[in-house]
Amino acid sequence: MGSIFAYFNKSKMHSHRDVVRAALNEMAYWGPDRTGTWSNDMLGMGCHSLISSPVSENEILPFWHEKSGCCIIADARIDYREELANELGIEPGEEGKFPDSQLILRAYLKWNEKCTEHLYGDYSFIIWDDHTKGLFCARDHFGTRPLYYIHHKDYFALSSDLKGFISIPNFSLQVNESSLVEVMCSMIPNKDDSAFKGVHRLEPATSLKVYSNGTIIQNKYWDLLINPKYINLTEEECVLELRKRFIDAVAQRSRSIRPVGVELSGGLDSSSVTSSLGNILVGKNEVFAFSHVKPEEHQFQYSYYKDELSFSKQVTATNGITRHFLISGDSKAGSSTALKDSLCNRFIPEIQFFATLSDLLLDEVKKAGVNVLLSGFGGDEGVTNSGEGIFREYMKNKNFVKFKQALKEKVSKNSGNYYRKFVKQYIQAFAPWILKLLQKDWRKLRYSSNMVDRAILKRYSMKNKFFRYATVPKAHDVRSIQYSRIMHPHLPDRLETSYFAALAKKIEYRYPFLDVKLLEFYYSINSEYKFKNGIGRYIFRKAIKGMVHESIRLRKDKTFLTIPNVYSRILKDKEEFVKIIDEGERNNNYHYADYNKLRRVIHDLQALVGTKNI
Repeated sequence: MGSIFAYFNKSKMHSHRDVVRAALNEMAYWGPDRTGTWSNDMLGMGCHSLISSPVSENEILPFWHEKSGCCIIADARIDYREELANELGIEPGEEGKFPDSQLILRAYLKWNEKCTEHLYGDYSFIIWDDHTKGLFCARDHFGTRPLYYIHHKDYFALSSDLKGFISIPNFSLQVNESSLVEVMCSMIPNKDDSAFKGVHRLEPATSLKVYSNGTIIQNKYWDLLINPKYINLTEEECVLELRKRFIDAVAQRSRSIRPVGVELSGGLDSSSVTSSLGNILVGKNEVFAFSHVKPEEHQFQYSYYKDELSFSKQVTATNGITRHFLISGDSKAGSSTALKDSLCNRFIPEIQFFATLSDLLLDEVKKAGVNVLLSGFGGDEGVTNSGEGIFREYMKNKNFVKFKQALKEKVSKNSGNYYRKFVKQYIQAFAPWILKLLQKDWRKLRYSSNMVDRAILKRYSMKNKFFRYATVPKAHDVRSIQYSRIMHPHLPDRLETSYFAALAKKIEYRYPFLDVKLLEFYYSINSEYKFKNGIGRYIFRKAIKGMVHESIRLRKDKTFLTIPNVYSRILKDKEEFVKIIDEGERNNNYHYADYNKLRRVIHDLQALVGTKNI
């Protein structure tokens, strides 16, 4: 993990070496373990590194390969290294001698821009090729590692951190106002959008070639597709293969020179990751678990949070994990410092605050001496989704016998009226417009809750934009729903937010459920295995049998708010937030926010949280 920066100086009006040095200085706020630079007569490259895995201890970046005339900088963790090494002709057991960046470079030297078809893991990298006098760059499948670029007539700049661009002469980060207003309306930016004018974000699963004449070519190298060889597997074959792939996904992300941390809520996703990790690292490395829990200083609990402490304790006890850290937020720490730190590090407002308001947990992770943290994020979007859409799929295929049987099983397991559910599913499949007439349009409520000044909303025609954005695309089967969720812009946005929150503490997030091999397999298998016998997540629950306690494996309830102290932490800084709102209304020359709405939100939250046992 680390920060990378490259500056392709087309006009040579100023020193690219000075630009790189200044950029690295701006990006050094997190305290890198190692820093290096490399340059030639037209290009400068620099890299900060965090040493977290055994192969990174002796990694030299930038790495210049004299024989090929190529130089690489990378923020990367390559998975399935043995498999890649075999393809590259490296002797078995010798792959440990090659840092991740050198495996990437060797893959490039063998397959050129098609190297991305052979790479798995989390990465963004930049390669200078002396023979083509150009750059080749790529970002991983889901965007766990960021990479931005500026395409200017005088230069081409790449950086994993927006702060790197501050160093470029005669350039300033100017806010893209339209993008800012969209974020304030809770609209997730497109995967290639940036909050600043002239700054682009390289999309996930995309490579970029930059030629010496200034031409750039982007290539989307991967998409989530059905693999026909998995469609007709039997249920037992699916169970065995899914279990194997899940354990492999966790194992690939367990390499660390220090104890390995894991976010543990007590839900199915985090519990399965923790249990698998505990088994993999027995006798090799210690596992530390970190759990958000309900604040003890309050008798009330206004949230959707179900106390899961008993489940997380069950996981740690079963797996012999003795280092279990509970983060309650009972200290005096409010939320304003976390929000300010986030703005200072990233310069941009955030929609998804999970990582930002996990600052107390990340502090505990750092204090414990852990710099690798596994997360269950990505499970709901992919491998542990509930099989949503199975009834519409049966209807679409006119398989009414299976539809009726599945609905009866669901009612039997979860209660409810069979005939009402039958009518609702039938209408949803063949006449969804009727439901729209009967139900309130949730988009109106969501839009009316935004805090943006009305004049600004009108200027950017935000109501029309929001309603188009919030319109759920038609999806009539399990796979299309899964695809829309796993490939939605919210995923790379959340990953990027988490990346920077963790980087500031010198911590590297890793996500087993975003393993490409695991996801491709699950996406391809028969939809009937994803919801069966009235049970959602059916095939995954079977795959982890014996791995997690039955009380967790068979859980049907689900917690939606995973940081239970969030409301109390906001209210601890109530006076400071009110002061900021008042000063903004009084002193700003230009107003984006509806200040009365902001005040009302704090007042309403105080009223709700001030009531016991809501």
